[in-house]
Amino acid sequence: MPSPRLWPYSQSNSPGQRLTHSAIVTSDDVIDVVNSDSLDPSHICVSNDDMLAILRTYKCQGLDMDVWLANHQQPLLADRRCVVLAGEFSNPYRLVDVGLGIVPIFSVRLEGICRTWADSLDAREANPGVHHVTLARSAGWWEGTHIGMLTPEQFRTMMQWLDNGQRGTWRPAKLGEGLIRLSLNEDEPPSKTDIDWDGEEEIVKLSIPLGTGPQLPLREIIVPLHAKVGCYNHRGRIARCVHYPQREFHENLFRRGSSFPYDAIIHIQ
Repeated sequence: MPSPRLWPYSQSNSPGQRLTHSAIVTSDDVIDVVNSDSLDPSHICVSNDDMLAILRTYKCQGLDMDVWLANHQQPLLADRRCVVLAGEFSNPYRLVDVGLGIVPIFSVRLEGICRTWADSLDAREANPGVHHVTLARSAGWWEGTHIGMLTPEQFRTMMQWLDNGQRGTWRPAKLGEGLIRLSLNEDEPPSKTDIDWDGEEEIVKLSIPLGTGPQLPLREIIVPLHAKVGCYNHRGRIARCVHYPQREFHENLFRRGSSFPYDAIIHIQ
């Protein structure tokens, strides 16, 4: 159980160093969470109660999730919000650095939506600044990320940190497109060469692999989206995080002011 402070983190590679499995992150430990044996990829969760019933079957240190949380005097899953952790908040170092406390994290797969760089710079920790991650539609795409079960207070702390004193920079939203499903393993996403571009539309040439877990209800999942400038416009294309690590993106692609508005790249409820 390594300390979150021992996780490699730097502004140049964010969010590259992130969890690839389910875990509970505390201020001192990263504790592995064992996936449920009963995940049914054909199941579609239709409500929050349906989703929570499945998350409760995950085990930490041999205990069901809610039992572990209760034993550590922590709010149960029903008292938490499901939030997509698309960027550096999938890195235990950042969770502890911001002071969120104990956070259960579950591996998921995004389908039809991708992680991409927001067209902005955060100069708090580096000069000229770092780029954060937002989401955009991408037909036929898939990749792994995480959801975190956050208390209302933890969620407010996360959003305030992202806003960095400029209220409304980041917007909590609920997606109106795409799919999020629990995942037992992280499938390799399509490469750059797996995507065709006709000058107007990007087409993934591969078929999405079969899922390993149930589909989650989008109306029960909060997604922080960069609301001021959306994501970077790479000459009409999306610069996906898995294709362009932060340093490469900043040095070879980024030109300030070239962006898609957030409501043009993703439909929200």
